[in-house]
Amino acid sequence: MMHRALKLLKAFLHNRSCVMDIKEMLEPELVKFSFKSDTKEEAIEKIVDLMNENGYLSDKEQYLKDVYAREAETATGMGMGLAIPHARSAGVKKTCFSLIHLEKKIKWESLDDQPVEFIIMLAVPKDENSEFLSLLSGLSMKLVDDEFRENLYAAQTIEDVYQIFE
Repeated sequence: MMHRALKLLKAFLHNRSCVMDIKEMLEPELVKFSFKSDTKEEAIEKIVDLMNENGYLSDKEQYLKDVYAREAETATGMGMGLAIPHARSAGVKKTCFSLIHLEKKIKWESLDDQPVEFIIMLAVPKDENSEFLSLLSGLSMKLVDDEFRENLYAAQTIEDVYQIFE
């Protein structure tokens, strides 16, 4: 049943015209391998720091507050070792997303109650609803594909990641 639902979601998302080219948005400075973090909170804060250091945020504290508010609404652990924390926030200057492969799995509330090894964090300006939906749809379309996800988890260089997003 779950496999059929994923296929239907993939077909639906594939046919949506708003899906953006994810590869165009992929920024090397936001892709990290063997990322060290012991907790969900530490991971979120370190990724927010990374986004801030690279000029994507105008107000780090506001964005962090909005990410935690979103986390409080519903867990962003999607299952299969993946979490997608995200927020539309007045603290975001420029839309971005991070791809973070953790050094070791961490506890994260998820649909399958499994720990997380891969985090994709989305940051979108508060007034950019269509861009947010487009980014989320584009990533979702790719992530429901088992082969894509396996290749992403196995990636060890930024070049590997670019190739996967071809």
